Amino acid sequence: MKYFLIKAFKNKTDDIFGIKPTDDFILFTAFGLKDLENSLKGISARGYKMRKKETLSRRLKEWGGFEIRSIFGMIMFEVKEINFKPIVKKNINYYNKSRQKNFNLKVTDLKYWKSSDN
Repeated sequence: MKYFLIKAFKNKTDDIFGIKPTDDFILFTAFGLKDLENSLKGISARGYKMRKKETLSRRLKEWGGFEIRSIFGMIMFEVKEINFKPIVKKNINYYNKSRQKNFNLKVTDLKYWKSSDN
C-alpha cells in the first residue's frame, strides 16, 4: 500500500482568497491513491477542479511529489509519497456544503513531514 502526506496551507484571516504567502499549514495523510484523491477533494475549495487518481499517480511517478497552486500562484497543497505508515492523530468526518459527499480526513503530526525529507 502507498502512503501519502498532504501539506495543506492555511490562509491568514485577512486573506480569504489566498493571495498572500503563508507558512502555517495542516498535515493530512492518505492511504492509497483513491484516498489521496478523496482527501484532496475534501480539503480543496468549492468549485476547484481536482485531478483524477491517474493524473496524481503519473505526477507522483515522474516527480516523487508535486504542488497544487491556486489561481493566484500561491501553493495550496504539497503532496509527497512516503514509505512508512504515519500514525493518525485525529479523524475528521467532513461533509461538503451540499451534504452529498462525506470525506474522511486524517490529520497527522507535523514531525512526519520533516522526517520524510531525509
